[in-house]
Amino acid sequence: MKRTNCVRSVNAVLACASCPGDDAGGSLRSAGVVTPSIVPQATRLTTMRLLALLHGLGQTPQSWQDQVTELPPGFRAVAPWLRGMRPARTEEFSVEGAADDVLALLNQYGVEQMSIVGVSLGAMVALDAAIRAPEAVSHLVLASGQINPPRSVMRMQRLAFSLIPAKRLAAMGVEKRRFLRALDAAAQIDYRGRLGAVTAATLVLVGDQDRANRPAAEALAAGITGARLEVIPGAGQQVNTDNPAAFNKAVYDFLASAPPRRSSASMGA
Repeated sequence: MKRTNCVRSVNAVLACASCPGDDAGGSLRSAGVVTPSIVPQATRLTTMRLLALLHGLGQTPQSWQDQVTELPPGFRAVAPWLRGMRPARTEEFSVEGAADDVLALLNQYGVEQMSIVGVSLGAMVALDAAIRAPEAVSHLVLASGQINPPRSVMRMQRLAFSLIPAKRLAAMGVEKRRFLRALDAAAQIDYRGRLGAVTAATLVLVGDQDRANRPAAEALAAGITGARLEVIPGAGQQVNTDNPAAFNKAVYDFLASAPPRRSSASMGA
């Protein structure tokens, strides 16, 4: 059974989430999804929880289709392009810049906190936001994430991806040049020693077939206070699309049951 039966066209919803200027606010709102480009600046969420869905490297906002169709009541979700990843745009990708865009959603919708779910590159962006603005993130889901990617692995990945024809990536909605630059930026991150800054209730997910990210998943769960690690069966790195049913259950059960942790700032108030 679907968690919500009010979705008219999920494809249209996520297409609009990635296409500023398209007027499909009705479909977005009916599906419980809002985007900065569609919803007026004055819009405020007063009775619903804001949920940011951050796509991975090689994915697009459309990759969240299976999560949007199962969105629980009480949530409004936004699935944006990460800065520098959208084709035909001039800005370059950086983890910090993308995290700043995510945190800007708080002012956009007039809320003090949000929940963030990130996969792969999106998990790195989500982690950066939770480290630099712990008071802004109530719940954090890190899927297929990294703390300090092994340089040898990143070099091999870059070489492999550089051999993929640009047309093949374009068919997936991904621009090869941006893809490789984002891969280079991700290779430079290092959150070792900074995980203690995270105060959000945290769930770490990794696919049982994702050997490359398993050590990082274990390190994230060990380094973030109160974090829990869950392995998703039948899934690789793109865990949200490899096994959406198991992914959705893990994420939405966590968001429903895990109380938000208080930041050190709020505890000192």
